[in-house]
Amino acid sequence: MSSPPLPPDPRPGAAPARGRRLKARTDGPGGSPRITPAERRVLERLLTAERPVDIAVALGVHVGTVWSHITNLRAKFGARDIADLLQRAATAADTASPAPVRTAPPTDGESQ
Repeated sequence: MSSPPLPPDPRPGAAPARGRRLKARTDGPGGSPRITPAERRVLERLLTAERPVDIAVALGVHVGTVWSHITNLRAKFGARDIADLLQRAATAADTASPAPVRTAPPTDGESQ
């Protein structure tokens, strides 16, 4: 006899039950996941092919902290593993809208 399926966890960002596909959380600007500054630092270093242990040393944190950030990033991007996370993060960076460019108003000697 099999056990009944687990109900969804009502907590925002909670890990899904085993065997369920993660769904990306797109609550940041441009539909990308909202990540913390610490997660961003870890992700930037992962994108340059640094190992988690090297990231920990560079940031002055415990390697377990780096792995926690990686786990959170995977959940936010809906990634199966680190390779999938890096692919999704690179795609999100490519499709992100650029910051608006501010132009100075023309001076008296310039035409519009």
